[in-house]
Amino acid sequence: MYYVYLLELNRPKDRYYIGYSSDLKRRISEHQRGLVDSTKHYLPVKLFYYEAYANENLARTRELSLKKKRFILYGFNEEIRTKIEWSPTPPLARGGAIPTTPAKSS
Repeated sequence: MYYVYLLELNRPKDRYYIGYSSDLKRRISEHQRGLVDSTKHYLPVKLFYYEAYANENLARTRELSLKKKRFILYGFNEEIRTKIEWSPTPPLARGGAIPTTPAKSS
């Protein structure tokens, strides 16, 4: 499984980080511990939203799509445009708890 995720940054208000990973739990932990250059100055960060995909290509395509839309919409909000309802590809899962088992590599 591959995950596309949005982190809510501590500051500035209404700013989000978009990323993807094959191990969501590990990656969120890295962000929260300040180990990721892009987010270490915005601690604490918290997981706001994620989607699960069967393969890396789908996840990467979705991540890039969200980043492009974020740029166009500048800052999203309106509760992240109603929790990202403009999904071009339906995800296998939306929201919920962070997976507790690592994704298997193929």
